[in-house]
Amino acid sequence: MSTYRMEPEDISTPIHFDIAFLGYTSELSRYGLKQFYENNIEQVEKFRINAYDCELHLKDGTTIKVITYSERYLHGYKFDQLMLFDDSRWLIMDKKYKEIHEIQESTMYMTNVPYDYRLLLYEDIR
Repeated sequence: MSTYRMEPEDISTPIHFDIAFLGYTSELSRYGLKQFYENNIEQVEKFRINAYDCELHLKDGTTIKVITYSERYLHGYKFDQLMLFDDSRWLIMDKKYKEIHEIQESTMYMTNVPYDYRLLLYEDIR
């Protein structure tokens, strides 16, 4: 038995991504994904926000999940990219470096996304 795929990939099927969404605070994370939803509503298939989680599904199969700071255990999560949400000061890059690094190391080790594109920035424009 081979470890390689037996059948060639169907390149007509789009690749979907699993993206983690992180704001400076947990509340800002949820607000940011809601703002992303409102700005991209034509591409959204489903948006779920409740007291426990916040998740967005796009029509191309991409899933974006809010990661809150109360989620200490990231076991079981696998992400292709990490999207950071903050205002123009971008304090999240300095103040939350440890959490960002932890998410990248523990959930993004199997992604095929090139290293330079694994971290996305989404600015709060209120």
